[in-house]
Amino acid sequence: MSIIKQPLLFAGSKGEKHIYTLYDSGANLSCINLNMLEGLETPVS
Repeated sequence: MSIIKQPLLFAGSKGEKHIYTLYDSGANLSCINLNMLEGLETPVS
């Protein structure tokens, strides 16, 4: 298993931005911090 940090373009209905992202080759799930979501999309509760 390895972890890779790379900038990735995230796009939502409110805009887009590059965010440094951690990749885990053994993961079966992805998450985004609510602070990073600001300006991209409206959170679903």
